[in-house]
Amino acid sequence: MEKTFKRLMISFIIINLIVGGAFHTHTAPDDGEKDTFESISQQADASRTPLEIAGDGGIVISTTPTETEAITEVIDHTESTTEPTETLEPQEIEVVVEEKPKYATLSEITSESSTEDCIRAIMQYLIDNGYTTEAAAGVVGNIAVESSFHPETVGYQEDYYGLCQWNTTYGGGYWWDMIRDWLSDNGFGEYSFEGQVRAIIECPEKKCFAEWCQEEMTNLTNIDQATELFTVYYECCIGGEDRTQYYAKGTCYQDLNLRKSEAKIAYEIFTNPDAVYTGQKPR
Repeated sequence: MEKTFKRLMISFIIINLIVGGAFHTHTAPDDGEKDTFESISQQADASRTPLEIAGDGGIVISTTPTETEAITEVIDHTESTTEPTETLEPQEIEVVVEEKPKYATLSEITSESSTEDCIRAIMQYLIDNGYTTEAAAGVVGNIAVESSFHPETVGYQEDYYGLCQWNTTYGGGYWWDMIRDWLSDNGFGEYSFEGQVRAIIECPEKKCFAEWCQEEMTNLTNIDQATELFTVYYECCIGGEDRTQYYAKGTCYQDLNLRKSEAKIAYEIFTNPDAVYTGQKPR
């Protein structure tokens, strides 16, 4: 009996649940309420993503793209206005390095060497020791006039010797004696071409060519000025008719204009390997 009663109660409960779910209804809103209800519903859904709405248990098809989708759509459908970059094929560039002509060195100069070889060898040595090309040409212009590049030259009253006509007793100074001693101390013969050229810079006894003069020769780019500096402060050859323009202005020095002309020729010979000596003092 008790079991039968329990079964009836369970059946009654189940029937109530089924009947109650089937006939449970909501009162439909009137038209105004319906519009308001749909508007609120749409606004609420607009702030939610499709995934959030779907998360409520339903399947949602969204007809309004989200902000991210809209941006993506614009980007995807915008044609690029940037022209494609042209890809250049690598090309070989030929670099032409002009080789510097090899001139004879001081030690290679002999009594048979040409005037051009002598000029180039002297200038290269001076340039290697800091002189500008113009200054080196100025020195060579003086040597051309003094000795025509012959280291064994003996000058006026046999008191002047060598490439630069260093004097002995005449006029004082005794520079040739000092040069000769330096040549001997450094293993050069008295009439060594290389030794006499090197003595111009390396022999410390030529005191009239002061340190400031040497410094000047490392900076000068005016051939006439460099020639004049060497004439006035190294050769010290006062006389003649040619007046100075840069140093000891207005003073006459022997063959000053010719020295400047020879210097310009020397410059051309050094800078142009095909140039030929055209001066008045060939070797």
